[in-house]
Amino acid sequence: MKTLFTTLIILCSAATGRAQCTAPPPQPGSIVGIDPVCAGSTQVYYIFPVAGATSYTWTLPNGWTGTSNTTSITVVAGSAGGWMYVTANNDCGSSAPQGYLAAVLDPHITASGPAAFCDGGSVLLNSNAGNGLVYQWYRDGVAISGAGSTTYTATMPGEYTVQASTNNCFIVSDPFTVTVNPNPDIPVAGNSSPVCVGAILDFSGACATPGVSYSWNGPNNFSNTQNPQILFSQAADAGVYTLTVTDGNCSASATTTVVMEDVPGVTSISGTNPVCENSASGYSVPNDPSALQYNWTMPGGWNGTSTTNSIVATVGTAGGTISVYAVNNCGISDTVYLDVTVNPRPQPVIVISGNDLITTQVYASYQWYNTSGPIAGATNQSYTPMQMGHHFVVVTDSNGCVNQSNSFNIDGLSVSSRSTGAAVILYPSPNSGSFRIEGRVEASDGNVSVSVIDLAGRVVHTERLSVAGTVISAEVNLSPTLPEGLYTLKLHSDTWNSVIPFVKK
Repeated sequence: MKTLFTTLIILCSAATGRAQCTAPPPQPGSIVGIDPVCAGSTQVYYIFPVAGATSYTWTLPNGWTGTSNTTSITVVAGSAGGWMYVTANNDCGSSAPQGYLAAVLDPHITASGPAAFCDGGSVLLNSNAGNGLVYQWYRDGVAISGAGSTTYTATMPGEYTVQASTNNCFIVSDPFTVTVNPNPDIPVAGNSSPVCVGAILDFSGACATPGVSYSWNGPNNFSNTQNPQILFSQAADAGVYTLTVTDGNCSASATTTVVMEDVPGVTSISGTNPVCENSASGYSVPNDPSALQYNWTMPGGWNGTSTTNSIVATVGTAGGTISVYAVNNCGISDTVYLDVTVNPRPQPVIVISGNDLITTQVYASYQWYNTSGPIAGATNQSYTPMQMGHHFVVVTDSNGCVNQSNSFNIDGLSVSSRSTGAAVILYPSPNSGSFRIEGRVEASDGNVSVSVIDLAGRVVHTERLSVAGTVISAEVNLSPTLPEGLYTLKLHSDTWNSVIPFVKK
């Protein structure tokens, strides 16, 4: 029996001309086609042949038309996209279906936020995206330059559309309305400041747009009235207040600054203390911007006036109390005081001691002066003069007080009188104690007496020199122990005398 059945199958297959199948064909590969397409357009989709398949079955989206039992199908696209399927068939059955989501070009606009907003706002418009699409946005039918992406930020009112195109298919979306509501006019905000703490603080607001609501926002004050009021204002009420007017969902704002004033504050006086008599000294208090004036009082014998937070005073000979208070529109501050001590100025006196000038008292520092000004390096209690003229010293005592001594005039000509017609020179000067005398003299006995005198008027050297006729030419050598300083050479004969100052170094 088995042999007979097998023979019948072979005969049947031979009679039909087909090989016997052993299993249904495998699932077809991906469907190839254009995406998206225009509704009503004719399109072709295909797959690659499947081994063992003898026919193919295509299933189209709703509204699409077309038939085929081969690897390709020609269709007319419907008004909407959907899934397209194909199966491979043979005598043993059908494969698993291969699917393809066919898209119909159908641009439409959605918004990422409210499509109605206030002037100055915006809304992001979105178009449904598709592969390979080209976009162009329009407002009120006019193309918007540069608007060629899937989104557009709208800031102006109007009817917006977007055109999407691909594969020679151009579709324009339904219009999308954007509404821009006008803002109310910017209000005017004001207040009655500056006011003193505790006084009434009034606010005022106005807007040219009728029917708006008013809202104030600021330090310690929240009000929804047009002209609010703070009956007992405090320092903390100072600051910036914002008035917002609202018309529907749109608003505008303005600010006003409140300045609060109080009785001015004066804390402490700073300045030099103790201070030297007859000096100029400055004093001050921290400035309070609200103060209109400061009133200063100085100790007796002091001079100085000011209406600001600082004063420069000429110090008297005695100390006392400095006081000050401030005034503004809200009142008078407390008075603050500073007790000051006055130190007397030093009273340096200089005298001559040998060949030196010296102060009679010891001080913290010294600076000697001559007619040319301060003498470089002359900063000790004593100084050895090197030229004629007036000399004085400026000293600073241990309290930092400064004063100038009396002026001491050094004039070598005061020790003797100079004759007329003198023609004698001394050189070099300055010298180390050795010098020459040359010139013409008058001496009937042929001799000239030489005397060297220090600043104290003491004779420190004498000798006699001979004169040849009327000519003197001689060298004088002083003692090496003779101090440096200014000396006077006195020459005299029985008929003539002369005085020449010189410096020994």
